[in-house]
Amino acid sequence: MKKIKKTKSRMIMEIRYPALFAAFDRRGKVLEEMRSEFGNKIEHWKSEGVAVHFADDFDKPSKQMLVDHLRAFIMYEDPGTEGEFKDDAVRMVKVLKKVFPTELNSVDRLGVRYMSIFEIDEITTYNEALALVMRQYFSEKIPISIKPKDCRATFVHENGMLNIGPVKDDEAWVKQTFSNPDKNVPAYGLGIDVDSYASNMELKSESQVAKNVSAVFDLTRATEGEVVDSLMGDKH
Repeated sequence: MKKIKKTKSRMIMEIRYPALFAAFDRRGKVLEEMRSEFGNKIEHWKSEGVAVHFADDFDKPSKQMLVDHLRAFIMYEDPGTEGEFKDDAVRMVKVLKKVFPTELNSVDRLGVRYMSIFEIDEITTYNEALALVMRQYFSEKIPISIKPKDCRATFVHENGMLNIGPVKDDEAWVKQTFSNPDKNVPAYGLGIDVDSYASNMELKSESQVAKNVSAVFDLTRATEGEVVDSLMGDKH
């Protein structure tokens, strides 16, 4: 059986909401409450217009948050555990509920995205990674004469999008996707990008926040897990 290991990851949770006009007047409160909750791990901040940005390092952030009048997000690159990121995402939304207790009772969209690179013990060249994706997600004999040098399988469903493709450490996607592309990226592997979302979610209580955020996390994690299982089942 193949050994498949996630070596690189970037995880994002974003909420979008109707314009929060109170955000203009409560930037100080956002800063105070977010620093109280996350200041020990995301110490730097700056304000640009209505937006308040937080990061552990603004040049190459591995932890980052933003709050403005239309959206908020939290991003971790290579977190210690997936659970750490999920717990902090829930905490961030609870902090926002504390700052905007009546204004943020629902969100237009709640999304969770995992962009990951997996190393597979049997993959030692880019062509082998390409062949694996072609076998699993395309017809073995494509009806054209060209020989593919690269590919990407894209699937759009009612709650998001999935992209799968071969990856090498020096390609543009790696450098564009990750703040620290020189860390934890194998020479060759598989890139999996899972973006899941839910629309018109209520966040009236702390229990609703935890439940609804967890539901979208679970969908993203399950989709990624199914892709990994399909690759492990490849017999070549």
